[in-house]
Amino acid sequence: MRRRRRSSTPVVAASPPPAGYTANPDHFAMKKGLAVTNGHLSGPGGTYTTLVVTNRNASGAGSLREAVQASGARLVVFEVSGTIDLNGTDLDITNPYIFIAGQTAPSPGITVIKGTFHPRTNNWIIQHMRFRAGDFVGTGEGADTVETLPPAQHGVFSHCSFQWGNDGTLDIAGFNLSGNDPVVWRANTSHHITIDRCIISETLTGASGACLNEDNVNHITWHGNMIAANFTRCPLFKGGAWGLMINNLIYNGQDKFVDATLQSAAWSGKTLTNGGGGTPASGEVALDAIGNYAKAGPQTTSAAAFFESVSNHGTRYYGSDNIRLRVNLTSYPETLAIANTQSYNTGNYINIAGTPWLTGHGITPIAASAVPAMVAASAGAFPWARDATDARCFTHFNAGTGAAYFSSQTAVGGYPASVNNSRAFNSAHWNLATMEPIHADALGTGGGGGGTIDARLVGNVAVAGGTPVESATTSASATTVSGSTFVIMFCYASGRTVTSVADNKGNTYTKRGTTLTFPLTETWVCENGVGGAAHTATVTFSANVNGINGSFHLIEVTGATAAPVDVFVEGSDSATPFTLATGTLAQANELILTLCATPVQSTANYASSNTTIMSNPTGGTFDYICCVSKLVVSATTSVSPSFTVTGPTEAKLQILTFKGA
Repeated sequence: MRRRRRSSTPVVAASPPPAGYTANPDHFAMKKGLAVTNGHLSGPGGTYTTLVVTNRNASGAGSLREAVQASGARLVVFEVSGTIDLNGTDLDITNPYIFIAGQTAPSPGITVIKGTFHPRTNNWIIQHMRFRAGDFVGTGEGADTVETLPPAQHGVFSHCSFQWGNDGTLDIAGFNLSGNDPVVWRANTSHHITIDRCIISETLTGASGACLNEDNVNHITWHGNMIAANFTRCPLFKGGAWGLMINNLIYNGQDKFVDATLQSAAWSGKTLTNGGGGTPASGEVALDAIGNYAKAGPQTTSAAAFFESVSNHGTRYYGSDNIRLRVNLTSYPETLAIANTQSYNTGNYINIAGTPWLTGHGITPIAASAVPAMVAASAGAFPWARDATDARCFTHFNAGTGAAYFSSQTAVGGYPASVNNSRAFNSAHWNLATMEPIHADALGTGGGGGGTIDARLVGNVAVAGGTPVESATTSASATTVSGSTFVIMFCYASGRTVTSVADNKGNTYTKRGTTLTFPLTETWVCENGVGGAAHTATVTFSANVNGINGSFHLIEVTGATAAPVDVFVEGSDSATPFTLATGTLAQANELILTLCATPVQSTANYASSNTTIMSNPTGGTFDYICCVSKLVVSATTSVSPSFTVTGPTEAKLQILTFKGA
């Protein structure tokens, strides 16, 4: 099994992006802030090994765990998408010089669930990964979604998504107060960590809060992040922590936006001094906040300022151009010091500084008023194709809404279903130093170029009978690539007549084969089509008082030849499993798309023993349902896609095969 490729020197592909390439550079470029690292290129001599994740297993050969726990400088790429279930265990990075490039996974990317992820080494970069711990009970640490631990240093989280922490959702941690020397404290905890254009949202109500900067962590950069729907710690800085916040968007926190505290019990017996706004002293938080945008939401009940210090000790605070809005759009104060009854009260809770403390970060702040648009355009994993969890916080921010906080991910539908796509990693499509795409086929479910052919579901819809509608439009959740082949496959009830098949990109579709009956089943194809954002397909019918009653699917095929279609076959089968043979294919590298439609109501999903089902709307109140599946073959052969579903005793099948380039 192919897993490792070794490069003797850093490799940067030289070919320019092709015409029509539309990837947003802000989706991939990193702001490293105060972290100094090149990930996999930081090791001795700049050489590294490429490790390929080939499955979604929690451990074992080809798994993410195997790649993460390997030694030596390494670039981790993915040939699969979907959910990696840690089954209640922790996943730790203990060896340095690693770049985890989640953007190389086929769409919709990788989501890690039911476990805590711990970077605890130096020189690491993690991009385009989703981490969602949730309320599982496990054998590991099992409370935080992600937590850095000593000796975590010089690391970057860039364009990642963090949700559903059971203690913290993203904690920069490593409490260490051995001895009485602040320099030693700061050296032996997490330091020089950057969180760049990530989403941190929906921390569970049983948790301590969203984002913690633990005692004495230092040189922590928060840039361009969306921190939303968290009841507290947005973020929190504990005693002696040094942080830099630039151009973050904070929304709908409950009791505070940004705050600081020093807990006296933890610091018992330590010498504390007050820097008075100059050099931060022992135990004193240092925070530079520049160009941030904070806004109250429906759950914001007791926030009193942009920055609140409930510390019994001083904070060195520098603030500039921070927008902080109540629900009624009046402004909160910039800072507020809140007295408490703890010991070590030095008298000055917040020392306003005239200059920033942390410099040399290389980030040019934008105006706070421009932050919502910048963050919406670039934050989180796969911002060009956000999933529902990531999109939800932006929907609420834009509308000024927000649901109540919740104690379990089940309140929002539970853990995401695993969308299992696969595609070979093509190094020629990427700048291997920065992991920025340099070819239009680098992104999406399948990749063309280099002979790779694949397909992905762009959108689907199921329409119940009894409603007098005359058209059906697929969901608009995906961005497609121009030059792809687009296929619309659907089934519907008798007594209706199709009057047009179209999409919102102006493409022209040609019908393949005939219209099979009971249910009526059709396939339409557009070769070398125009793609773009929010791509949808619409099938329009002649008027009928009983409505449409059917299901509809838009599929994108990438990596096909200029004249891609090889075989089209259609027919019926009245015995389970339902099958239909393709006939001999013209070449070894072909993609097979199959529509299987049945006329009887069913509450079960279709299953296939030899193809991958891409779209599988359940029956329920729908009398006519269908699934679409795919298979990529590597031999000149005849293939018989096979399907089972509870209930129906007859099926209609249409098969379309495409030749790979």
